[in-house]
Amino acid sequence: MTMKPLIPVLAALALAACAGGPAPIEVTRFHLSQPLAGQTIAVVPPEGVAADSLDFATQASALAAELARAGFQPVAAGQPSMLRATLRLESSSREEQRQSPFSIGIGGMTGGRNVGVGGGVAVPVGGNRTRTVTMATLSLQIRRTADGSVQWEGRASDTVDGSNAIAAVPRLARALLTGFPGPSGQTVRVKPAP
Repeated sequence: MTMKPLIPVLAALALAACAGGPAPIEVTRFHLSQPLAGQTIAVVPPEGVAADSLDFATQASALAAELARAGFQPVAAGQPSMLRATLRLESSSREEQRQSPFSIGIGGMTGGRNVGVGGGVAVPVGGNRTRTVTMATLSLQIRRTADGSVQWEGRASDTVDGSNAIAAVPRLARALLTGFPGPSGQTVRVKPAP
């Protein structure tokens, strides 16, 4: 049997696996089904976080872009706005063992007329390595500025490679606000548009 006919099939399977893209993100939302999009909104830090910190500025910028995409009119913090969006990013990291993708196989076979015995051993090359994996959760509350009443809230969680949870904020914010306001009281998996 020749292997040549299998090569195109294997290549097509590899391409199909790559085409899937990143996994969907787990999203939970709660709201009062009130129309909010189209109103002015300011992104503000949670209590205890400085508004002028670099981390918050990076997160707020990513969130403001997604709020605009969802139909809101973002304004700078401190400017008059009808709504306030408070975001919080939480993360926890862990080390994970990762086996080498390469191995060497050693095999053998012996047999007589109608009897065969075989065996094999696969030895990983390069040993095991560790990698850092971080669970990042972005929480968002939208309140009316006039009375502070919560109109919408949600959270999105995803696992990312490395320990930089801030790098996950644009993707988490996009998933959280995709199809705004989204189903209330349900946890769904959302695949954000690129």
